[in-house]
Formats: sequence, C-alpha cells, structure tokens
Amino acid sequence: MAKILVIGGIGEGHVNPMLPIIKAWCANGDEVHFYSTEDARGKAEATGAVFKPFNNFLEGVRQDDISHFLEFIVLLLKSADRVVPTVVEQAQQEAYDYVFHDSLFGWGTLIARLLKLPHIASHASFASTGKKPKMAGETLLKQVGDLLKSGKYIPEIKKLSAKLAASYGVQALSIN
Repeated sequence: MAKILVIGGIGEGHVNPMLPIIKAWCANGDEVHFYSTEDARGKAEATGAVFKPFNNFLEGVRQDDISHFLEFIVLLLKSADRVVPTVVEQAQQEAYDYVFHDSLFGWGTLIARLLKLPHIASHASFASTGKKPKMAGETLLKQVGDLLKSGKYIPEIKKLSAKLAASYGVQALSIN
C-alpha cells in the first residue's frame, strides 16, 4: 500500500475533481494525507484521507475580486513561502511514496522536487453553466495577449519564480 501526500488548493473546482481519486486510494488501503485550507476538511475527511490544514494563503483577497488569471499566479507565487515550508516540514517526518496535487497550485511541483518524490498533477477545467465567467471571451483573449507580449504581470512572475528557485535551490518554475 502507498502513502500519498496530497496538496490541494482552494475552490471547489480544484478540490472536487481530486476527491474520487483520493477516495479510491483510501478504499484500496492506501494512506492519504490531504493538505489544504480548512474549508476542504469535511470533503477530504469524507474520502478517508487524513486532513492536514495550512493557512489560507489569499490573505483576505476574495477569489471573485481577481479578474486576471496572471494576477492570481502572482498571488500564488507570493504565497508559496507560507504554504511550502509548512507542508515540507511536516512531510519530512513521513515516508511518502509520491505527491498528488492540483496543477494550478505550483507548490505541489515544488514540494515534490524538495522531497525528491514523483508527482501526479490534477488538471481541472471549466464546466459550462451558461453564465459567462470573468475570464472568457474578449477578457480571455486579452489575457492570452498579455501573456504572449510579456504584459504587466510577466516580469513579476519571472522575478517571484526566480526568487523561489533561489530560496529552495531548485530550477525556476516556468509560467507553463
């Protein structure tokens, strides 16, 4: 049986897709430790996983107030110093076989590198509700244009990524 380190992010659209996989592992007899913010506790524990909280990294910013995808990436990079040390310190006391994480939250990749463990990424996607999301249509095209032109967020993303790489002695994560 495997011992699996799961690193969740925030938002039902990122946590919920991971739950059936975690539940199947637990039913198989694998030991799963699920790290996320407190709002995921009930769902994580319902799968049979051991829940391990880390502090909400948004620091009072509401997800609905973030209108640009790259702005969210900046927020995630800035929050890594609050999430990564907590998880790594606790994980070093365990003998995990691999890491399972949401791909949007790059801490999973970074933590797997620091622990020298293989990792599996969950890639959440949008489901259509008929309501136009903030990051759709012209807004999404503008954001893609910003990305391709190295728009206003790209220099900060590169700087924060390089800082994390230097802090943890790993290769800088790319925007991808």
